[in-house]
Amino acid sequence: MADKVYALAIHYRGKCKKLKNIDPDKYSYIDFVADIKEVHAVGDETVFKITCTMDDSNATMNICNDFDVLSMFSRNENRVEFDVVEIGMMYYCETGQKEGFKVMRMRNEKKRVTAHCSVKDCPWRVHASPLADGVTFQVKTYVPNHTCVRSDPTKEASAEWIASKIESVLRENPGMKARGIRNELKKFGVNPQYMQIYRAKKKAMESIEGSYAESFGRMSYYADLVLEKNEGSVVTLQCDVDETEPIHSTPIFKRFFLGLSALRDGFLEGCSPFLGFDGCHLKGPFGGVLLAAIGLDGNNGLFPVAFAVVESECKESWTFFFENLSMLVGGFSVDKPWTFMSDRQKGLVETINEVVPHAINRRCARHIYANFRSQFAGTALKRYFWQAARSYSAAGFNFALYKIKELKPAAYEWLLKIPAEMWSRHAFDPRIKNDHVTNNISESFNHWVGELRSKPILTLVDGLRAKLMSRLQKRKQKGIKWSGLVVPNVVKGLNLVKEESRKCHLLVAGDYEFEVQDENINYIVNLRERTWHNRRTCPNIQVQNSGRDSDLHVPLSKLTRKRKTPPLAGRKRKAAVISSSQPPAPAQVSSSQPLPKKDPVVPSMHAAGSSSQPQPPSYLGAAYLPTKLLERDRSLSSQGNKEQETQ
Repeated sequence: MADKVYALAIHYRGKCKKLKNIDPDKYSYIDFVADIKEVHAVGDETVFKITCTMDDSNATMNICNDFDVLSMFSRNENRVEFDVVEIGMMYYCETGQKEGFKVMRMRNEKKRVTAHCSVKDCPWRVHASPLADGVTFQVKTYVPNHTCVRSDPTKEASAEWIASKIESVLRENPGMKARGIRNELKKFGVNPQYMQIYRAKKKAMESIEGSYAESFGRMSYYADLVLEKNEGSVVTLQCDVDETEPIHSTPIFKRFFLGLSALRDGFLEGCSPFLGFDGCHLKGPFGGVLLAAIGLDGNNGLFPVAFAVVESECKESWTFFFENLSMLVGGFSVDKPWTFMSDRQKGLVETINEVVPHAINRRCARHIYANFRSQFAGTALKRYFWQAARSYSAAGFNFALYKIKELKPAAYEWLLKIPAEMWSRHAFDPRIKNDHVTNNISESFNHWVGELRSKPILTLVDGLRAKLMSRLQKRKQKGIKWSGLVVPNVVKGLNLVKEESRKCHLLVAGDYEFEVQDENINYIVNLRERTWHNRRTCPNIQVQNSGRDSDLHVPLSKLTRKRKTPPLAGRKRKAAVISSSQPPAPAQVSSSQPLPKKDPVVPSMHAAGSSSQPQPPSYLGAAYLPTKLLERDRSLSSQGNKEQETQ
């Protein structure tokens, strides 16, 4: 019946009111009462002759009382039956709001609905029960007059009624706060308490986005959809199954990993092998943690590579994340100086040492200082700590530590226990060309996720995918407008270097070798080998490199955002459950809990790849490919000249 619309011609007291294009899926008795509000002025007249005409036929019917409006739509065999009791309850609430009196529900059952005014001697009463067909409800008794005084309508505003009124508003503005919702309800003459507003908002958001529990059951369908539209991506859905139950028992959600091929290709072809790792807690009723791997593009912008939803931050969940991340990037080759920045989360360091033993580990200096300050507080110690962390030369680093030793020898000994290559710029591997001493890029990503952390898992995952798709395209369009091969942030840095070079004195030792005197400190610079004794950009390279653009532009790459993330089509929130899975238990899994030796049938899925691609980790269970997965197509050369973009 959803494909038909209705037109109503309401006849009363010689008048006629016409209503057109009424969708029975959206039309309720409340709307009907509002549409015929002129009828209430009739007074004692309770029986009205109302003619309902379907647009696609000449069928008509008479409405002899208020509740007969239900049968207007149930006449058609294809029409889904109304929940009469629910509509009756909503009628009470709506009537109480409009008329300004409180309704008492004597009976509210499937077989009968009876209500009366809350004032003892007031005669207002309504009683309805189904007819012989068991579908149509008929009002058997209706006394419309009130002899009582109007009461406060707020008492009749239930959470369900408020949810029905604010649902359309929340669709447009899901982040509306309780105060804004309260102001929105003032037009109905009600002023509910904030706790009631919170409950109503929860019900309305569940109607819009689906419930938290139901969204877990749609993750298998969503994974198939992502792989179909993003060939080459890695999507892994890991579930637990109780081995004591039958083989067809419902799996329980455990972990989900998503790595899009467009982001993977942009990272490998246009970013340095530097990744920041962090996790942020989810705010839903089932908890969980969102893990993410974040890189940096050539313009020092955030470049998310992959993320996962897991039960907690522990060694097992980080192993799951790194195994899939390795599959996404084609393995962590020893030929690249892979560098990982972290806050030393629980289980992360152990996982890195096992999965990527050759990786360079960096520790966030901000978290190191937080531990340092808890034992050695003081403004001077803070200043020299950050001077040591940000120093580009060993001399500057040693000088800062010497000052710390003078102030607090115990603090000096404490810092010596941490290898300098983990937190000081002067000791970083020069191949990585990245001088970040904090993990702020991961913290920025957690802030960028925003309100999605409190959404159901399907809304969270697809919301992140949509934000990443949009971000990739916006950065690409911005990069197309740049002039030259050097990105804006690098240009700003080079301009500062030009100013600093005016304070330096240069001695030429050969065609490519120089001695630079900068504030009584001498440095050796070799332009052929691109080396000098300080890790900062050399102020004199700009002077001696005039006319040698090739030297400056060799490290540049244009392929960071060459590929796009295709959009997804389909009903993600309201789709039927293709492969059900229960939500996880609210309690967090202990980090000491061992992994099962062998997972039973697990609905895991991975992208197709070449034979040289690393195989899925054994504990993920059997992998399968969606039947509609397209063959990978890397023929991008025809678009390369048109869509090239600087980092």
